[in-house]
Order: sequence, then structure tokens, then C-alpha cells
Amino acid sequence: MLGIAASPYVYGLGGYYLSCLVIIAFNVAAIFHLVFFVKDVETPGQEEEETGGHEPERHSFLVRYLWEPLKETWLTLTKKRTGHFRTYVFVLLVAYGVYYGTETYGEQIYLYMTLVFEGFDGTQFSTYNVYTESIAAAASFLLVPLLKDRLGLHETTMTIVILAAIVAGQLSSTAANVLWPEFYLARLLPSLNICIYACLRSLFVKLVAADEKGKIFSAVAILVALVPAGFKPFYRKLYNATIAVDFPSAFLLVSAALYAVVAGLCAFLWFNRERINEGGEGKGGGEESSANEKKIELDELH
Repeated sequence: MLGIAASPYVYGLGGYYLSCLVIIAFNVAAIFHLVFFVKDVETPGQEEEETGGHEPERHSFLVRYLWEPLKETWLTLTKKRTGHFRTYVFVLLVAYGVYYGTETYGEQIYLYMTLVFEGFDGTQFSTYNVYTESIAAAASFLLVPLLKDRLGLHETTMTIVILAAIVAGQLSSTAANVLWPEFYLARLLPSLNICIYACLRSLFVKLVAADEKGKIFSAVAILVALVPAGFKPFYRKLYNATIAVDFPSAFLLVSAALYAVVAGLCAFLWFNRERINEGGEGKGGGEESSANEKKIELDELH
């Protein structure tokens, strides 16, 4: 939030070059801190449990840090699960991928605003970013807890409701001809998109076992890295093509349609929310979890 608030002043001092240098400097500082100051926390006996009390097997750098994590992630995704939970995991992955890809139209929203609103520039865009990110931060801290804890809504219900609001905001943005207050008010609802991120990640936790959370989020991270490679060129080509026919807001309509696709996928999960709740919370509907539960029940009977 501090970086967003300072962005108009940084841009005013040095333009895009200074802004990029500041971003790079903070990223390098973060990596430096992680490498040299953050230590892994090991529980007593963890190393012996992982190695079985034997000398750990030596692997090459690529095998240890690339092949093994990818293999474990793939095995987690394709693992056979009871109660259609494997299908739920893949549906949620597709929903997250489409959601994240739809969010990559930031470059087009800037070009659109400079085209439609006379005199709009990078400094004003920084102010706009402060506005939208402030709403997003407030929504993540206030709206999600309100819907979840106070109203008791399921993650799928929250996602569908918020996506409906975002679609309405995208559609109304195409009709705004004045920057303030019309366009700013129209962009209020799409600024709730951060809530979708929280709801979908919460669903992932419910769909997999407790010891699979890291692996499933590794799959999500891989998806996040790959999806923009397809969506960003798509948005760029779409925007360039629609400018020629004097329809620059087409990307907003397309993004609204993509958000509707995500809502449809979440609606499928909503219809199965009771199964997710029954098998969720760290159980993940997996065969191993079910077997362990049956074993505990038998032990209790004896």
C-alpha cells in the first residue's frame, strides 16, 4: 500500500525508468533478505523422518530443485481421490487460471483511459491505481470476513456474488465517458477482484489433504507463471484490432465474459459444496485420508 501511495510521486520524479528501478531494487532486497536472513524452521526429528535415519540421497541441482518438485506436484494433481475430488481440483485450477489470466488487462486499461479521457497521463494512472488498490485492500480485510464469518457464506457463494459484481462493473465501465466520477465509480466493483483470489485459495485448502497444501499451491504458482503468456498477447491483439473499428472497450466486454466463465465453474463447485465441506478441511477426499479414518474407527470399536 505504501508503494502504491508513493507511485505518483516516484513517477513524477523520474517517470517509468525510476519506477522500474525502484521495483527492481525492492525485489532484489527481498530476495537478499530471503536468502541470507530467513531460516527454515525444522521440528525435532524432521530430518530423521525425511531421510529414514539414513544418509540422504544426493541429487543434482536440477533433479532436486526442478524435477522432484514438478513430479510431486503432478502426482498430487493426478492422485485418485474419492467423491470426485480430483475433478473438483481440476475445475478449480481451470477457474483460477482463467481468473488470473483475465486480470492481465492492466496495460489495456491504461491505453483505454489515455484514449477516452482527454489529458490522461501516467501520473493520473498512478492515482487511479492508488484508488483501486485501496479498495481492494479494504475489501480483503473487511468484505471477505463479513461474508464468511458474519453471514456464513460458503467460498463458492462468495466467489459467485463477487464475480457478478465485477461483471457489472466491467459492463458499466464501457459506458463511462467522464473520468470522475463516472469511470471511478464504475471501477469500484472490479476492484473487488482480490477477494476472488482469497476465496479460490481457501477452496484449494478444502480440496486437498493437509500435507498436500504446499504441492497444490506449487501447481497454482506454475499456472500463474504460464497463464499470462497466453492472455497478455490475446488482450493486446484484441485491443489493437478493436481500435481500428472504433470499439476500444471491447476488451472490457471480453473480460466480463471470462469472469462469467469463472462464475460458471464456481457454480459447478457450489452445487457440490456439501461434499466439499464434508470431505474438506484437510481431508481432500483422498483415498489415504479415508483409509486412515476407517482404521481409527475400527480401533475405537475394538
